Amino acid sequence: MAATLVTLGQAHADLYDITFTGVDDLIPNEPVSASGVIDVVGGIAQSGYLNVIGGANPGIFRILLPPNNDGVFAWDNVVNPSATPFLDSTGSSGLVFANGTRAEVNLWYSLAPSNWGDPGSDYGLWGYPTQWAPQAFGTATVSEANGVAVPEPAALVSGVLMLLPIGVSVLRIVRRRKVA
Repeated sequence: MAATLVTLGQAHADLYDITFTGVDDLIPNEPVSASGVIDVVGGIAQSGYLNVIGGANPGIFRILLPPNNDGVFAWDNVVNPSATPFLDSTGSSGLVFANGTRAEVNLWYSLAPSNWGDPGSDYGLWGYPTQWAPQAFGTATVSEANGVAVPEPAALVSGVLMLLPIGVSVLRIVRRRKVA
């Protein structure tokens, strides 16, 4: 019996943990932190979430797909986990997450954080609505996620196709036993 395997070319997907720790400029000394997971395919974050704690817009936010400009934020979801900074700083930069009730948060890299009065705080986490709250500057990290890897659909299909000959063989054996 001959078997043929078909391999489809796909971009490789990687899961990354992402964190932010900073202080809200609108509420003096109010700590703002966030953590979540993003799925990066070909250098672009395709899915994920961010759990924001502190500030005026806490909650769980889902990533919005790029490129986009909704009149509030502009974003491109470009992520380079091996670089510093890991987010780009071009005109449409960073990651934007939304919670489904029109609230959004933008995690971005600032080219000149000292211009905002927060030297050493290279990343911003700004929210909308509610007067751009949170309006926090701080540090952000990205690292490989330690969670369970989820197989890509092509891998699942390949696995099922590889089991097909075994299933046919078992079916033949069962039928032969019934006839005898």
